[in-house]
Amino acid sequence: MLDNFKGEELRAVAKRLKARWEGKRHFLLECSGGLTLQNIGSYLCHDIDIYSTSSVHQGTGIIDFSLKINK
Repeated sequence: MLDNFKGEELRAVAKRLKARWEGKRHFLLECSGGLTLQNIGSYLCHDIDIYSTSSVHQGTGIIDFSLKINK
C-alpha cells in the first residue's frame, strides 16, 4: 500500500516497485490517503491496481449494530 503519496512521487515509486518485482512475484499496489472523487484523476497511474478512499462515507451518520454468533 502506498499511503499518502501524491503526484509524481506516487507514479515513480509505483513504477519502481513493479519493475523491481516483474517476473518474480505477482502483487497488487494500492494507493490511499487524500483521495476523493474530485481529485482521483491526479492519482491515476498504470502501475496502481487499487484506489482506496474513505471520502464516500465521510460525514455520513452512524449505525449501531452487533453480530451474534450461535455455536
